[in-house]
Amino acid sequence: MAISTSCNRPEPVQHSGLSGRTQTARSTKADALPYGGISELFLTERSPELSLLLMPLLAHLSRDDCRWITWIGPSRANRQLLEAYGVDIRRVRFVTTKGDDQRWMLWEALRAGTSHTVIADGSALSEEDLAYLDQAAQKGNSRALLIRRQ
Repeated sequence: MAISTSCNRPEPVQHSGLSGRTQTARSTKADALPYGGISELFLTERSPELSLLLMPLLAHLSRDDCRWITWIGPSRANRQLLEAYGVDIRRVRFVTTKGDDQRWMLWEALRAGTSHTVIADGSALSEEDLAYLDQAAQKGNSRALLIRRQ
């Protein structure tokens, strides 16, 4: 299977705000507005295995944008498993962390805007943490996918 290296680079879109000034926003295939924000995936004991839910999504996202997918956690994902699901691993970077470093790295990756999607375990995050992370995602025009186990 050949892997395309072309990007769906967001195009600048001109629009006028209420003030009448012209502003530039980034458009995606889905719409013409920036897409910063946080999504959470809650897993229970009866949930399907994480790879069945996450890998097809990662395969799609690895071809969705010219920026990285950043996976933050205590260990790296299995490279062979990612490739088997069609994930373009050249577009995924792994950041290994310990303890509270994950919270800071997640915030930094979202705020920097070099990743369109940042994936991490969100089980230890508080509501205050989520508010700070949401602000960082908006600033970096990035998305967070937080996985929580219940």
